[in-house]
Amino acid sequence: MEKTTIVSVVLFMTTVMHGESKQCVQNDECSCTFDDGSGKVDLSMLGSKSTSIIRDIFAPDNYAYSFNPCYPFSEGTCANAAGCQIDTARSIYYNIGDSKKVDFSFDGSNVVGAYTAHDGARKSQVTYICDPSASSPTFTVMGETKQSFYEFRISSKYACPDGGSGPGPGPGPIITVSVSISVGWVLTILFLSGTSLYLIAGLLVNKIYRHNSGRELLPNISFWISFPGLVKDGCLFVVGLVRGRGGYGKV
Repeated sequence: MEKTTIVSVVLFMTTVMHGESKQCVQNDECSCTFDDGSGKVDLSMLGSKSTSIIRDIFAPDNYAYSFNPCYPFSEGTCANAAGCQIDTARSIYYNIGDSKKVDFSFDGSNVVGAYTAHDGARKSQVTYICDPSASSPTFTVMGETKQSFYEFRISSKYACPDGGSGPGPGPGPIITVSVSISVGWVLTILFLSGTSLYLIAGLLVNKIYRHNSGRELLPNISFWISFPGLVKDGCLFVVGLVRGRGGYGKV
């Protein structure tokens, strides 16, 4: 039985219950592992061991900010910090997150790190956005979005499960497209492709090498002119055989 063309689109949507239950279970201050087996996010390759990956970047609130995941850094009076807010006008530094006081979670699309200052007075939230193509991190510093609460966004391949070698953590639809083409369609495609190649090659040969013009550009023009008559003769011959009148007449 000839197959018909079938296009099946299978959509897998994560249920609300599953989306809420999926977590990135914290291993240490640098990593967490998804409890559904989809992989581990390890930020140790993202953080700097000597400085901060975000350094003195101004936010809309007119304060400068520095931030570094995993490894503590010091700047001004910010000692062993994950995040630091700088009042450049008065040279005052505020610790806005301790690298040892971090809790990782999963918001349904990205891993989120919540950092608390050593005195508990300030907190920073960093959204780690999975971007498999981002070998070098890109970031957005939003600054103090509400009192004593600071936000950052960092895009990196190291925010992806297994450093970008695994699938992204987002729960979006998985779309699988399966196409099955019938034998008839395959033959039609081959015929059209062969005809196109024949015409193009013939036109080029007649134009470039034979210097033909007009309808003589068409390959084997004499054959194609007589082709309808040949088809007619063939049909009459077959009809004659069916009706018992024999084949072609004797000369």
